[in-house]
Amino acid sequence: MRNNYLRWLMKSRKITILFFTVVYIGFLYTPYLENNSFLYDYQNYLYTRSLSIGVGMSVFLAFALPIFLFSYMHRKRSVDVYLALPISRRQQLFSSAFFAWLLAYGWFALGTLMIWILKGNVSMDLLGHWLRIQPWMMFSLAVLIFVTAAFYMSANNVFDGIVMVIAYYVVPVFITLVFQLFINDMIAGQYYSGTFSNIGKWFSPVFMAVSNSLSLLGNDDPLFSWAYFWLLAVYGLLAVVALHFSFIRRKSERAEQISDSFFAYPFVINIYAALILLVYGFTVVSGTSQDMILFYMLLFFIYIIASFIYRRSLKISWRPIALFLGMAAITLGFSFIGWKTQGFGLSYAYRLDTNRYLTYHYTAEVDAKNLGAWFEVDDGEDGDDSQREVNVQFTLVIPTDQLQEKQEIVSLMESIRKDSIRAFYEKKEPTRYYAYLNVCSKMREEDLDYDGYGYPLSRLLSEEELKKIAKYCDVEVSDFTALETEEMPLEQYLGEHPLRKNS
Repeated sequence: MRNNYLRWLMKSRKITILFFTVVYIGFLYTPYLENNSFLYDYQNYLYTRSLSIGVGMSVFLAFALPIFLFSYMHRKRSVDVYLALPISRRQQLFSSAFFAWLLAYGWFALGTLMIWILKGNVSMDLLGHWLRIQPWMMFSLAVLIFVTAAFYMSANNVFDGIVMVIAYYVVPVFITLVFQLFINDMIAGQYYSGTFSNIGKWFSPVFMAVSNSLSLLGNDDPLFSWAYFWLLAVYGLLAVVALHFSFIRRKSERAEQISDSFFAYPFVINIYAALILLVYGFTVVSGTSQDMILFYMLLFFIYIIASFIYRRSLKISWRPIALFLGMAAITLGFSFIGWKTQGFGLSYAYRLDTNRYLTYHYTAEVDAKNLGAWFEVDDGEDGDDSQREVNVQFTLVIPTDQLQEKQEIVSLMESIRKDSIRAFYEKKEPTRYYAYLNVCSKMREEDLDYDGYGYPLSRLLSEEELKKIAKYCDVEVSDFTALETEEMPLEQYLGEHPLRKNS
């Protein structure tokens, strides 16, 4: 490939290059203006901060530079001039992308190395981090530049192009929101499960690029995700294919026209409307929505305004009206089916033998005189304060190879879990007093409870049931209302606590 166009870009953008070089280095130096000399490994801390700032600034440049370099395709006065140059569109595309990459990555590599040389007193381990992150920054910034260019070129004018870039980069946030609300509002017991809650990150090239970059800057190599690498490679390939149609084969007449490409306003407006309607559908069927009709009318009004902006016309067409009504009906129907099928069956999909250990963690604030009863506030005027709440909690860990021999206790715990699931879909309000059951399976007994199921309890374990559980694990009773917190085993509490004796 001839480099005439690339050399021209470098010569014509000298002032821009010099300006951003100074700004970039200046930002990299900002951590050294802080007065944190009291920190351990002060110089290492500052250099790590500087590297992190460099990652963020280069990612931002991968977002901004394609907009700056390809804007001529959106202007009538410039598009014909550029396309008349004795340089193929393919050369223009890849030369501009390479120029953007040189700036975004070059400033990171040279800027952070300059900080290393100037400041010194930084451990060789951090220099190793600097070397280790270079291949990833080379790759991820190249992908982000092509992806941004593809989003930008889906439009036909500068303003619409910027809107498209922002809209596409923000949509993973909405996807994450949809999944999180689906988990919280539609699936009983999935309150802190990480299986689907962050699925939007798989649609975000920016998140994947930054996540792996920060992992390489730390000491935890396993945090680097090869899945992110392969996904970014796929996104980069798709972006190049999209640019073949939206840039190389682009008609110059599209400049400053309505952005009517399928992947411009028509797709963006409808995908955002569908996601918002889906979220609201969850709240409608779960009984947490208010002013349903008002919300749909408001969203319809916003949708029509967005259609006006897209078409640059106030003319009302039957197509957006029909499309909105269709999306509203489909999303509401999907939500209704999801509720009636108890989260499409996911509420009962939990396997007890997923890993080597099954863990039940029970905690409840109960009546001090009856550990199987809800604590009730005494509003009487006799001043009797003998009726107080206490906290009962235990963590029951059962090896999965012992599930059969401990079937009695497993069945007991599963019964209150299923009672809570039924109460959830019957829309019964949980007690205003804290009572919760967490269920998870772990590979090792000492592992933290990351992925699991959490249930606000619809009923409490009786004292007889607690006595059964005490045969398999420690059941602790804590009185937090005393001057000093008292914590004792269940058997001791039932036999010695003053509140028990008085009852």
